[in-house]
Amino acid sequence: MYDIIHTDAYVLNDREDGEESKVFLIFSRELGLCSVHAQSIRKQVSKLKSVLQPGNRVFMDIVVGKKIKRATTVLPHSSFVSLFADKQKKHVFIDTLLLLTQLVPRNIRVVEIFDEYDRFIEHLKQVTTQIDIQHAECLFVVRFLSLLGYIEVPLDENIVEVPTQETVSNYRAQINKVLKNLQY
Repeated sequence: MYDIIHTDAYVLNDREDGEESKVFLIFSRELGLCSVHAQSIRKQVSKLKSVLQPGNRVFMDIVVGKKIKRATTVLPHSSFVSLFADKQKKHVFIDTLLLLTQLVPRNIRVVEIFDEYDRFIEHLKQVTTQIDIQHAECLFVVRFLSLLGYIEVPLDENIVEVPTQETVSNYRAQINKVLKNLQY
């Protein structure tokens, strides 16, 4: 019997697989970063086609087989494509996404990291000034690296609080040190 996982996920990327199917890279609460196969999604009559698009947050059921994971039910939650309207937000989004794809372990449950990323994306949608965008990115990366065990910082700080310039400078120094050691 195959396991069925019900999870929230961000659809990050896709690639064609055969004539009618696609493989999606998703970041999910239950499975972390993983690839999910969607059979016949490129057919005109596919019900998943409009929902399972890069740039969407979705609720999905994933059947975990011996070799692959298949998306069965996919329901829309929200879209983060609106971030692409602002050039700086787009760059921050892409940079943090690249960091996630490089450092998050594949196929491992990462609820805390998913929730942190979720809060970060929602906050990023709301901030308007350049300095607030930079602070949000800095706080997310520090909290992300802390959750992975690379940096020791208290996680009780709220991502929406504006840190002092001294705190941001300290965090940036810690981030640069970790990323240099990781050769990122």
